[in-house]
Amino acid sequence: MIALLALALAQDDIRPIKPAVGAVASPLIWPWLAGLAVLLVVGALSAWAWRRWHTTPGRSPEELLRDRLAEAGRLRDAGEHLASADAVDAALRAFVAATTDLEALAATTEELLPALEGRLEPEVHARLVELLTACDHVRFAARPVDVAVDEAWLDALIAGLLPTPHTAETAP
Repeated sequence: MIALLALALAQDDIRPIKPAVGAVASPLIWPWLAGLAVLLVVGALSAWAWRRWHTTPGRSPEELLRDRLAEAGRLRDAGEHLASADAVDAALRAFVAATTDLEALAATTEELLPALEGRLEPEVHARLVELLTACDHVRFAARPVDVAVDEAWLDALIAGLLPTPHTAETAP
């Protein structure tokens, strides 16, 4: 009887057999792809932030105008009248475009000058008309006209087009 009891107890100890496990389990790839995507986003944001905070501030329109006109003067002194006239015209138009809401780079001289008439003093506007017309004559008619810019007029042009604290407060 003991043998039967031992046999009955021994049969209760047998556990069910588990299914066979494959030799190689396939790894999940989506966690790796998600991690790679997070790294790319963090890298892109880091590069953007570094470029944003490590760039030098831009130069003022006045500094650019003075530098470009100085280069035009060097070209004029070297006898390159066409290049000098192009440089003066481009410098003046870039300054007007940077300091006003006018599209001075795309406008013709005939379109630009009437738009500036009320914004500048009459003497400054008259000299601007002379300069841009002279630049047009050099560029389109190949006339060697002197397109020199004097400092007093340049200061008046800058004062007329750069916003002052008073005009910036009252601007709509």
